[in-house]
Amino acid sequence: MAWRRADGGGRGGRPWRRIRERVLRRDQGLCRHCRDKGRVTVATEVHHVVPVAKGGTDDEANLLSLCRDCHEAADLAERGARRRRAVGADGYPVG
Repeated sequence: MAWRRADGGGRGGRPWRRIRERVLRRDQGLCRHCRDKGRVTVATEVHHVVPVAKGGTDDEANLLSLCRDCHEAADLAERGARRRRAVGADGYPVG
């Protein structure tokens, strides 16, 4: 579940949903990282370039539209972790 403030603000509240929709519209609903690599992928997430916890803001200049895979990779990279590989039903890594 998304983080929410008691007054309805913050991520998950109406103000965030409006910002998120503007950013997705600005980027034409496409993942910016995939686009930079020559791929066309639908964006489902809005990512803070500079995380809020590190002084980033919800300003549109600090936000990117990303697909789920690119968003996960960006979040893991910020934490300094390696990307987890997908695992098939047989328990072996996929890809």
